[in-house]
Amino acid sequence: MMRIDCFVKESYPRIDSLEELSTISSDSYLDGYVVAFKDGKLAGICSLQEKNRPPKPQLEPKAHLGETVDEVLERLQKSGRPALPVYDQGSFVGVVSNQTLTKCKDSLLNSVASKEDVEKRALKDEVAKLNQELSQLKAWTQRANQARAVSCELMQSSLQSLSLKEQLGKALDLIFSVPWLSVQSRGLVFLAEPDGSLKMAVHRNVSEHLMGTCSTVAPGYCLCGRAALNKKPIFASSIDECHEVLYDGIQPHGHYCYPIMLEDRLLGVLTLYLAENHVYDPEEEDFLHSISNILAGLIERKQVEDALKKSKDEAESASLAKTSFLANVSHEIRTPLNAIVGFSRLLLKHKSQISPRFIQYLENIRVSGVGLSEIINNVLDLAKIEAGKVEMEEEDVDIRLLVQSLYQIMKDRAAEKGVMVAYNVDPALPKKILIDRTRLNQVLMNLMDNAVKFTPKGGKVNMELMREEQEMLVKISDEGIGIPEDRLGAIFNHFEQADGSTTRQYGGTGLGLAIVKSLTDVMGGSVTATSELGVGSTFLVHLPILNVGVMESVVEQVDWRNYTFRDDVKILLAEDNAMNQEMLLAVLEDVGLKARIAENGRVGVDMAISWVPDIILMDLHMPVLDGLGAAREIRQHPKISHIPIIGLSADAFVELEGQAEEAGITKFLTKPIDLDRLMPLLKEYLGTQEDDDPSQLDDKDRPPLPADLTEKMVEGLNELQELPLFESGKIVNLCESLSSQCAGYQTHFGDGFDRIREAVYARDSKSIAKIITEVLENKE
Repeated sequence: MMRIDCFVKESYPRIDSLEELSTISSDSYLDGYVVAFKDGKLAGICSLQEKNRPPKPQLEPKAHLGETVDEVLERLQKSGRPALPVYDQGSFVGVVSNQTLTKCKDSLLNSVASKEDVEKRALKDEVAKLNQELSQLKAWTQRANQARAVSCELMQSSLQSLSLKEQLGKALDLIFSVPWLSVQSRGLVFLAEPDGSLKMAVHRNVSEHLMGTCSTVAPGYCLCGRAALNKKPIFASSIDECHEVLYDGIQPHGHYCYPIMLEDRLLGVLTLYLAENHVYDPEEEDFLHSISNILAGLIERKQVEDALKKSKDEAESASLAKTSFLANVSHEIRTPLNAIVGFSRLLLKHKSQISPRFIQYLENIRVSGVGLSEIINNVLDLAKIEAGKVEMEEEDVDIRLLVQSLYQIMKDRAAEKGVMVAYNVDPALPKKILIDRTRLNQVLMNLMDNAVKFTPKGGKVNMELMREEQEMLVKISDEGIGIPEDRLGAIFNHFEQADGSTTRQYGGTGLGLAIVKSLTDVMGGSVTATSELGVGSTFLVHLPILNVGVMESVVEQVDWRNYTFRDDVKILLAEDNAMNQEMLLAVLEDVGLKARIAENGRVGVDMAISWVPDIILMDLHMPVLDGLGAAREIRQHPKISHIPIIGLSADAFVELEGQAEEAGITKFLTKPIDLDRLMPLLKEYLGTQEDDDPSQLDDKDRPPLPADLTEKMVEGLNELQELPLFESGKIVNLCESLSSQCAGYQTHFGDGFDRIREAVYARDSKSIAKIITEVLENKE
C-alpha cells in the first residue's frame, strides 16, 4: 500500500505537526476536519472550526471507518474536496480535508493531483533530470575524448624524426585545436637553462616585442619566471601588477603559465593566452597538467637523444681521426718495411752467394721486419675490434688440418729456441667445424707464439684440442716463467704484460692476449688462464661447435721458387716509392720477369693505354692520381678494361679493401708484400712455361708407363684417398715416391702427384679428392 504523500504534488502545502492545526485560520479552512489513520485504516476526524485551539477528536461516521488511505483519497476526490497531508515528528498521521473553501480554494485545488497525474509528472521530472545528466555526461565524454586524442597524437609525434623545436611547435598547434579549451591561438614554450632562466623555444602568434623581450626570462621575472621559480602553475584572468612585461599597445588578456616538470626537475614552461576576465576552470588545468607531463617526457627524450647523438658524433669523429692516424702511421711504417722484408728475403733466397756471417745478419733483419709487421697488424686488428668492424666469415674448417699447418709453422720457430712443440686432437671432435678460419688461426697462433716466447731452451709447449659437449676446448700449456696470481686478471687488457720487465726481456706490445680475448668474444667463446711462477702457464679457450657443412677450398698457396714465366710477359708497376720500385723489380727479375715503372697513377693510365700490359701492380697511394682513381679510369677504357690489377697498399683497413673492389681492383695485397701470395697471383693471371708446355703431359719421345707401374700408381692413388689430410707428411712422402717411380715415362701420373702435393701445402682437401678422381678416371 502506497503512502498518501506519494499522490500529492511536490509543491503542495503540508502540515508538519498536529499543533500546527491550531494555527489554521478559519477563514481558510471552514468546517474542516482531520482524517486520522491508525495502522493504515481510517480511525476518525478532528474538527477545525475553533481557531487557536487544538482540534478535538471526533469519530468518523461508522460507514467510513476502516477505509484505507487509497479508499479515503478516492472518496475525497469524487466529492471534489482537496486534501492536505498531516505529519507529526516526521511521520505521516493523516489527511486534512475541508468542506467549505474561501480564499485558498484555488491553491489547495492546484496542490492536489490524481494518482495518475502525479505518476506522470514524477516520471516526466525524472526523465528530464536524467536527460540533463546524460547531456552533461556526453559533453564531458566529448571533452575527454578530444583531450585524449590530442594527448595520443602528441605522444606519437615523439616517435617521429622531428627536432625538439618542431615537436614543441606541433604541441602548441594541438593544444589550440581543442574546441572546449578557452585559450586564444597564442602561446609560447620556454626551455629551462642550467642557470634557472627560461629560453624561448617556440612561439605562436605573439608580438615582435615579446619575441625580443621574452627570448630569455630570468627566474622569478613576470608570470612565466614565477611559475618556473616556484614550480607551480599560475592563472591570471587579466593583466595586473604581477605582469612585468608591459609595452604600448599591449592587449588585455589572461594567462595560463604551467611549469613543465619531470619529477622535481624543471624542464620548461608552457604559456597560453586567455581572454580577459576568463573564469578559472579546474578541468582546463587538469588537461594542461597532463599535457605538461607529456611535454616533460618528450623534452627529456629529445635531450637524451641529442646528447647521445652528440656523443656518437664525437666518438665517430674521434674514431675517424684514430683510423686516419693509424692508416697514416701504418702506411708510413709499412712502406719502408716492405723494402726491408722484401730485400732481406730476396737476398736470403741467394744465400749460397753470401757468407754465413752476413746470412745471419740478413736473417736478423728479416725477423725484425716480420716482428715489426706483426706489431702493426696487432695494433690495426685491435683498432678494428674496438670499432666493431671485425666481421665473422664462417666456413667449414678441417680442424686437424688447421692444427697440422699451425704445428709446422710453430715447430720451426720453436726449434730456433730449442723448444719442443707437440699437439694432440681429440678423436671425439668433428672432422669439420663451422668457424672463422682466419680468426681461429689468429687466436691459436698468438697463444702458441706467446707460449714459445716465454718457454726457455729445453722446455716444451703442448697444444690439445678436446671436445666438451657442444664446445671445443683448446688447451695450450708452456713451461715458461709463469704469471703472478695478482696479474692474471690483467694480462688480457690492452698493453698489459705480467710485469714491467717482461717487455724488456721478451719484447712485444702486450696486445696479443687482448686480441685473443676480443676475438674469442666475437666468436661466442671465452679464454681463461692459470699459472704457477717458475712452472708455466695454461690457457684455455672455449669455442662453440656449430653445424658442419661442406668444406670449401682455400686460396692456393704453392711453392713459387721454381716458377718460369714466358719471356714476353709485360708487367706495369705503378709505384711512387723508389725503394719499393727497386725491391719489386728485383723480386720480379728473380723469376725472370721485367716491368716498366709508372711513378704515379696518371702516368700509369697513359702507359697502360699505349703499352697494354698483361698485368698491372698498382700502389693505391700515389701523387697526381692515386691507385683507386687510376683503376677506375682503366676500367672505363675499352682497350685496357680487361687487364688484371693487383692493388698494393700499406693500409690494412677493411674500408680500403672495399673501396679497391668498387674501383675495379682485381686482387688486394697489403705491404709488406707477401711473396707467397703475390707469386701465385702472377701465375694465375700470367701462366708459366710449365702450364703452356704440353710436353709435360705428353712427351712422344718417352716410353709409355709399364702396366705394372700403372697398377702401382692406381694403388697409390687409392691409398691416398684413404689418408686423412692432417697426416700431410705421409701424403707428401707417398706422392714424392710414386712421382719418382714414373719419372721418364710418358704419363700424366707425375703431374697429378705434383698437384696433390700443392693442394696439401694449400690445405685444400676438396681439391685433393678432385685431383685423385680426375687422375684415376684418366689412368689409361
